[in-house]
Amino acid sequence: IIQPIFFILLPFPIMGYAGAKWWVYRLLFIYAVYLVIEIIGGIISLIYIHSVLFIVVRVVYVLINIVVARYVINLASYVLVLGPDDFEFLKSSPVIVNYEKTLLC
Repeated sequence: IIQPIFFILLPFPIMGYAGAKWWVYRLLFIYAVYLVIEIIGGIISLIYIHSVLFIVVRVVYVLINIVVARYVINLASYVLVLGPDDFEFLKSSPVIVNYEKTLLC
């Protein structure tokens, strides 16, 4: 059940989380590259495995990864052009802070 490849791939989603949490565009771009490689690998695996259930699950998996990659690339692009004042506004805006607090409750 536990394979070494999972431990090799584990840092990439963690980098994506950290990049989104602390607005670090380098980590977001690394995660975006990881997602693109996942999408390519998912499409290639469709060629070699011909189980109907596997194909359905893999297509859904690839589509979800495409949507996530699109959002990650957009977020990384925004983080790249935002200045320190913009980040300070995002951290201290009462609307954003109150919305995040309601999500935690």
